[in-house]
Amino acid sequence: MRKLQILLPMLLLALFSFAQQKIITGKVTGKTNGEALVGVSVQGKGSSVVTDAEGKFSISASVGETLTLSFVGMTPLKVKVTNSTSTLNLVLEESNTELNQVVVTGYKTEKKVDLTGAVSVVNLNNIKNNPVSSPMLALQGQVPGLYIQVDGSPTGANGAAPTIIIRGVNNLNGLGNLNSPLYVIDGVPTIQYQDFANINTNSIASIQVLKDASASSIYGSRAANGVIIVTTKDGGTSGAEKVHLQFSSLATWQTEKPWQEPVLSSTQRGEALWRAAVNDGSDPNTISTSNIYQYKWNNDYANPVLNNVIIAPFVGGDSLEPSASTNWQNALFKTALITSNDLAITAGNKTSGLLIDLGYYNNNGLMQFTYFQRFNARINAHTSAFNGKFRFGENMQLARTSQVNSTTDVGGDAVGDLALTLAPTIPLYKTDGTYGGPVGAGYSDRNNPVDMQYLNRWNTNNLFMAYGNVFAEIDILKNLVFRTRVIY
Repeated sequence: MRKLQILLPMLLLALFSFAQQKIITGKVTGKTNGEALVGVSVQGKGSSVVTDAEGKFSISASVGETLTLSFVGMTPLKVKVTNSTSTLNLVLEESNTELNQVVVTGYKTEKKVDLTGAVSVVNLNNIKNNPVSSPMLALQGQVPGLYIQVDGSPTGANGAAPTIIIRGVNNLNGLGNLNSPLYVIDGVPTIQYQDFANINTNSIASIQVLKDASASSIYGSRAANGVIIVTTKDGGTSGAEKVHLQFSSLATWQTEKPWQEPVLSSTQRGEALWRAAVNDGSDPNTISTSNIYQYKWNNDYANPVLNNVIIAPFVGGDSLEPSASTNWQNALFKTALITSNDLAITAGNKTSGLLIDLGYYNNNGLMQFTYFQRFNARINAHTSAFNGKFRFGENMQLARTSQVNSTTDVGGDAVGDLALTLAPTIPLYKTDGTYGGPVGAGYSDRNNPVDMQYLNRWNTNNLFMAYGNVFAEIDILKNLVFRTRVIY
């Protein structure tokens, strides 16, 4: 019994230290030239980041966790987090194994080593276990030169398509829609971001990114901003008949707390306003915020000393709204739970193949009263006859999404900005349970951001999307194939 009493605290201490989160910072350079590597993916158990322009990163990880660093053209590196791990200086080596990859470039396939244009092949192992709302968001840091601008919302751009730049900002509209790439999904071109975003990563066979002007010779002017070629699985095999069943379920949590901006408390804000008035030679007790703050000080502008900051007990004199010291970032943001589930059934033989992929994704949002939910299904089927000279098949994608995005106040200011600028003396709630708000002299006309999100909670965007094609092709002569298809 005594041994158990000794071992139990030691076991609890070991478990606590293992689960203890810590912030790991570091810098990543290339071995050949020693220069900083931009866009290196640093992935932990529950989060992932990319290195900045100086090759630096910061990530939250637990002791005992393994960080995986990956970058196109480099050999992946794994680093285990220990109790002493805090700052890392890491070096990635170049990898030549990718030169033998087979790349789809339009009407043909060829080895990467034989290419003269700029083509990147995505390593799907780095994205398949990343629970994101779109495969595009998982490509950040996987393709050199691919820039994806996101805002932290479940879809990456508050319900819209994120800004995606492959070949740079090359038009007068700057970061506008004209910079969107062309997507070629199973041979069908589209410029609709949602057609790519609603594909489950587990049903993707390959992704190639064509980055230079040579893509325009194949796809025309639509390829001016790059091409993303996606090939999905079809279940076909070259051997005996077989059926394969795969189910994956992922869950992760997101929080903005490590990136919160430092803000002033109610008293600190009063001290800052007092200092500003004194520096300006004004009486701090008669400025525009005098209905909120009064000061006891020595009235000596040459050597000012503040003795006490007196905060009005009620906002605007409303007895239902006592003054507070609200951190609006803590009030507006919450920990987001993200779940991703995927069931894939494949069956095939040497002449036919079938893929049925069913997915469910849910992200309850970092902001209060926001969320994103998606149900999607993909059915790919093909068969062949006459010794494989005639082929017929279809690729179909169905998706239903539902989302509530972040909003603005009645004056058009984004709620995320209000979380940084709204006076902390305003309480989140009044004593009667309703939301607090700026009332009375000394306050701006900005609104309570949580109240604005609450009023927006029923503003749901529901979309149903179908995308696919039916195709048939026949070998007329050697190296001459006739193909026809119907796109829907």
